[in-house]
Amino acid sequence: MNRLVEAFYNPSPTMAVTFAQDLSDRDLENVLAVADVAEFRVDLYPDNDLEYLKIQAGRLATLPLLVTNRTIAEGGNCRLDEYDRGRIFLELLSYVDGLDVELDSELLKDLVAATHQKDKIVIASTHNFVETPTIRNMYKLYWRSLESGADFVKLAFAVNTPEEFQRLVAFTISHREENLISVGMGKFGPLSRIILPALGSRLTYAHAGKSELALGQMDYLETISLLHRLVPDLE
Repeated sequence: MNRLVEAFYNPSPTMAVTFAQDLSDRDLENVLAVADVAEFRVDLYPDNDLEYLKIQAGRLATLPLLVTNRTIAEGGNCRLDEYDRGRIFLELLSYVDGLDVELDSELLKDLVAATHQKDKIVIASTHNFVETPTIRNMYKLYWRSLESGADFVKLAFAVNTPEEFQRLVAFTISHREENLISVGMGKFGPLSRIILPALGSRLTYAHAGKSELALGQMDYLETISLLHRLVPDLE
């Protein structure tokens, strides 16, 4: 079984630590000891050289490895055109277990095909930094993502009011047996990083640096500590 799929279907909440810089061997060892998944944020590393990126991927590959090369429009830092962005995805495919590709990217269809040929997976992701959509619109995004051929669906929304938080919780619960990754950002972001994985989201994200990479993201030590304190039967 693909290592990412196995991690996603662990009955306990699964924590991905997002790597945005080249850590020392000691710091990297500390993170890998407690993380379930490594997210390799290619767009945030200081160098786009493929050989450098392959070395970094190799350092993270102790864990199930997800590569993300996020566009500026969806909160990332990739300034390459789609051709070059897609080339990086394809060059790294042999080193990782899956890709995170934006639902609205013109690359998605071709990357799904290439990824499945190598028995890897694709997460189709959507980010909204302004609000949490209605339940109806969340359903539309979810089914569009699955219809693209992606294996998992990531929906990440700004959650700034109790009503928005309630909507995202309700949607997560209604899809708890399915291939959904739900993430809250903003005011209720930190709470969502613990509650949503406990209620069925396949993944929660934490960072390994000095500051959050998305509004509401916590560092990996705080995240794992809270999960152990607040989630029943966490192994």
